[in-house]
Amino acid sequence: MLPTHSSATRPRALVAAVAAVLITLFTMGLAPAAKAAPAGVQDLDNTWACSVPDGYVYDQVVSRLNACGSGFTAQYHLRRPQDGLWVCGIPAGFTYDQVVSRLNQCSASGFAYSYHVRVPANGLWACTVPPGFTYDQAVSRLNQCSASGFAYSYHLRG
Repeated sequence: MLPTHSSATRPRALVAAVAAVLITLFTMGLAPAAKAAPAGVQDLDNTWACSVPDGYVYDQVVSRLNACGSGFTAQYHLRRPQDGLWVCGIPAGFTYDQVVSRLNQCSASGFAYSYHVRVPANGLWACTVPPGFTYDQAVSRLNQCSASGFAYSYHLRG
């Protein structure tokens, strides 16, 4: 006598069949592969660390007990520099177009500056004139390039 399948066993059979197809696709290399970091290189973007390595900036700092030694020490939220980030310092090769003073963001115990970093480009209004660029206009603006008053913003050319 042939076994009969109840309606309760049909979903299990369907799940098993779908799983078998997915396993086959992955083992045959037909499914998209996940992108891995180059050998020996660890991507630290969006991680916490006890120091800021070359090639990274941070967008937040906190004081944690016994995290990076004994007692309260700083831990930094690392970011790979890119256009449009708010970070706690200006990385090499970048400029900024706005600065604000924030509480407990770039300092674990008070107010500190946070910068909106930008890749220098022709036509960008920026708070500094980076090497290789000049400017054709300068405008004094309130609370844009200074967190507490007027400062110049430069229209970059280069």
